[in-house]
Order: sequence, then C-alpha cells, then structure tokens
Amino acid sequence: MIGEGNGESKRVLLTPKVKSVETVKGNEIGVGAIVEVSSDSGAWFAATVVKVVRKDKFLVEYHGLLADDDSQLREEIDVLHIRPHPPDADVDGQFSLLDELDAFYNDGWWVGVISKALADFKVCSLL
Repeated sequence: MIGEGNGESKRVLLTPKVKSVETVKGNEIGVGAIVEVSSDSGAWFAATVVKVVRKDKFLVEYHGLLADDDSQLREEIDVLHIRPHPPDADVDGQFSLLDELDAFYNDGWWVGVISKALADFKVCSLL
C-alpha cells in the first residue's frame, strides 16, 4: 500500500529492485522489442519499439499510456532513456524494512523503499 496523504491508500505490485540497468546500444535493439523507458520523474514505463529513427533514437509506443486523442502514446526516445525489459522476478513477498524495490504504480515502475511493516502488508515510500 502507498499512502496518499488523505487517509486513502492504493495497492501496488512490489518486486525486488532491478539492480542491473544496462544502457541499450543502438544496434542491439530493433522493431518489436519490448523495453522500458525512463520518464523525467524517474519512473520506468513499458513500451514497444515501433521504429529505429537513428542508431541512438527510437520511436516507441507505450503500453497503457494514452495520448490526448486516446490513441496509444508514441514518442521518439534517446537510447540513454531505454533499458531492456527485465525478466519476470520470482517474488516470495518477503520484504524487510528499508528494502529497496520497484513498485508498479500509476502505470509505471517507481523506485521505493519499505518504510513500514504492518500486519498484512508493507508500506512503500516512493523515492
């Protein structure tokens, strides 16, 4: 659960933090590749490469993010803001206080830290 500040909270999916983030080289990725794209706010969003614009720039279509006209959002993204889609993590639900993790929230993956352990769930503070 993530506290919203108004007494409400939202459920999020928690996974161990992706520790190995390698920069994708322009020639190692192609059309149809599933990647994650970083935002200015620090979150990572799933996307599919639609077109190779240049060796260091790609046109991506986000999964679940919509443009103003309600179509799937597409953007040209520099290779420095793209990472490979991580493999599925085997999560046993055992997190400890101060564990760093990725939390799926608002359609993206955000870095967070377990800040409280309550009876049936953990509270994650997004960084």
